[in-house]
Amino acid sequence: MNTKEIFKEISEVSNHLFHMGWAERNAGNISIRLTIDSIPDSFSKEIYIKHDFLINCPKVMYLLVSTTGSRMRLITKNPEDHFGLLYCHGNEIKWYTADTDNLPSSEWISHLRMHIFLELHKPSHKIILHTHPTELIALSHKLYSCTEAQINDTLWDIMPEVKYFIPEGLGYVELFDPGSDELAQNTILELINHSVVLWKKHGCLASAKNLWEAIEQIEILNKAAKIYLLAY
Repeated sequence: MNTKEIFKEISEVSNHLFHMGWAERNAGNISIRLTIDSIPDSFSKEIYIKHDFLINCPKVMYLLVSTTGSRMRLITKNPEDHFGLLYCHGNEIKWYTADTDNLPSSEWISHLRMHIFLELHKPSHKIILHTHPTELIALSHKLYSCTEAQINDTLWDIMPEVKYFIPEGLGYVELFDPGSDELAQNTILELINHSVVLWKKHGCLASAKNLWEAIEQIEILNKAAKIYLLAY
C-alpha cells in the first residue's frame, strides 16, 4: 500500500471504531510496519523520546504509530496529524512527526516489541490494533476466574462462526499496567498461537495483514461475547 492508501484505511477504520463505541476519549491505538518506500514525506521533524530499556531490533524498522492522546473521532478527519514515525534499529530509536510535538502512544514500547516478534515470526502481519470492545471487556469481568481455554470454549459454543473463522481461539493476558513491559512480553507469548488477544479488564489487541482484517476478527469475538452476556 502507498501512503495515500494507508491513511485512507486508517481514516475509515478510526471512524468505524468510534461509531462502534470502542474508542471512548483517547482509547485505543494503531501501529503499522512500513516499507521504506511508503514512509510519508511529511514526517521530518525529529522529537526526542525518553526510554530506559534495551530493545535490540535486529533489522531496520519503520512504524507508523498513533500519538498519545489522539482520538479516533479526530483521526478519521486528518490521520496524518495524529500519527508519527518510529524508527528503530539495534538499540537506536528515533521519533518523527509532521511538524507537531506529539509523542507516540503510551503503549508504543509494547507495539515495538510485538512488531519485532511479528517481523521474525509472522511477517505478513503488518499491523497491530488495540481497541476497547465493550462486550469482550465485560466478558473478562464476568468470567474473571476462568482460564483461556474455558473462555474459548464458551465463545466457540455460543456462536459457531467463532470456531470457523478463529479456530485458534482468543489469547488471554492477565491484568498488567497499560504500556508496561510485562504486558508486552505476556502478549507476545500469546501472539505465538493467536492473532487476537484479550487483555483482562482492559481491551483487545489484534495483529493482521491489514486493519479491516483485524477489526473483523475482533467483531466476531465480540458478537459471541455479547450473545453470551445476553443469554446468561
